Amino acid sequence: MQNKAINQRIEGTNLYVFSQDKKTGLVTYSRPLLVDEAQAVATAVNQRIKTEYENARGLGNGLQVTENGSLYNMSTLKGILANQELMQQSKNALWFPTIQEGRLLHNAKLLPSGELMDFGLALYSDASPDAEIATFLSATARKGNYTLPLLASFKALGLKLGGERYGVTPTLTSQDGLLTGADAQKMLEGFDYTAKTGVHGVDRSGGGCLVADWGGILDSSGGGCRVGRVAAEGSERDVKALVQAQIKAQFTQQRTDLEAKLAELKAGEQATIASAETVFK
Repeated sequence: MQNKAINQRIEGTNLYVFSQDKKTGLVTYSRPLLVDEAQAVATAVNQRIKTEYENARGLGNGLQVTENGSLYNMSTLKGILANQELMQQSKNALWFPTIQEGRLLHNAKLLPSGELMDFGLALYSDASPDAEIATFLSATARKGNYTLPLLASFKALGLKLGGERYGVTPTLTSQDGLLTGADAQKMLEGFDYTAKTGVHGVDRSGGGCLVADWGGILDSSGGGCRVGRVAAEGSERDVKALVQAQIKAQFTQQRTDLEAKLAELKAGEQATIASAETVFK
């Protein structure tokens, strides 16, 4: 894909456009996660935890869904499974925002305050915290000729059984959503908190900070750990339809009030005309 970078929020909406493919015209953008999408992902993830990862301590009690469609009890580890299910169910048209996309959404003030949102993990070295995972990922990075530090979004990660601490281990499965070396370091310069060794979760904290030093707690989850947005690929027509739907919803009440006022004015106009007619009878 040869993308034209746009990186702009559409005014008056909660939509954000990242880029557009010059050849196909397809647009990469972000929108809120829908309730039915969240429920489908949570159901699939929770089923996989029961069947494939039954003894994995790091996956806890699975995922739940809020009334507005956010997934909660999220963690770095569960985010990997959730992203796999979202991409599979949408035939790769939807994914949870990458680290790069998350930073753009943060800067555009499209991430809710008071909620921690996971994006993936940061690998600095093959030492603690989580030295076992850091050593495994560092070996994979060397095989792929990847220079550290490394930032791996959910799109770049898989999850295999085994591991002393969590019972599962993240794996590098794709270059999509992966930043290494100087590119990763440049991205980290825009973060509020970073580290120097080991492997850490990457998130936007509930306090509004970009964090890449979430070490030793890749399984940390709770009611405030939520993901309520997706990144998506679609046509320009798809995006414009979303804009129209949001604007229409926002101004429905104002339109209703104006139409009622107009009807009242028209009724007054007709009454005045009718009154004038009686003068000449």
